[in-house]
Amino acid sequence: MADFSSNQQGQQRIRDNKRRYRARKKEYVEEIERKLQDYQQQGIQASREIQVAALRVVEENTRLKELLRHVGVDDCTIQAWLQGGVVSSLPKICSPVAETEIGRGSVEKCPNKLRGDHPEPKKCSSEQCKEPSTGHPPCKMVTILAENPNVDITQLSVQSEDQISEEIKDSVECSRAYEMCVRLATSVEAVESVAQSLEKGCVKNANGQGCTVKNDVVWEIIDKLSL
Repeated sequence: MADFSSNQQGQQRIRDNKRRYRARKKEYVEEIERKLQDYQQQGIQASREIQVAALRVVEENTRLKELLRHVGVDDCTIQAWLQGGVVSSLPKICSPVAETEIGRGSVEKCPNKLRGDHPEPKKCSSEQCKEPSTGHPPCKMVTILAENPNVDITQLSVQSEDQISEEIKDSVECSRAYEMCVRLATSVEAVESVAQSLEKGCVKNANGQGCTVKNDVVWEIIDKLSL
């Protein structure tokens, strides 16, 4: 009789241990799932902040280049400066003021270069520098995102299934291509490069509605981001 009672107590302890083990396992899984969701939310927020910062940089760079052209700096000089070359022929916008003159209160006024006539930007030959294409791409992905960083690019210019089926099979809609590539971007420069590359490779659809980018361009971007 004592052995039977002892056996029952042993089985009860085993059942209690199993019950506690299942409860701890459930709590552990739930904790892991909560942490995973938190990390995903943090990643989404960080990605949004990177995109906003990258688009702000793109917009500022565009405006600075326009300002340089406006005051007479040619495109060749701008390209040489961006590539780290030594440029000694930049136009003199304003004469430097000596410290002694500042101390005496005699300050030379900077001539207003933003009014009146301005020298036209010099045209450089193809041997001097390669000019970017002057043709505007059908979509303005960089411009759209710069004007409204919070816009959902995947909802822009969405085509119907019938329209997509009529397009060439080796192309993908620009907004979808952006959604695919930007997930791999881990820096401001990478996001900026994705937007610029897709915009350059964008072509208008044959029916005049929407625009697409070649699969080769998309795969090239993905390969660069995966390195």
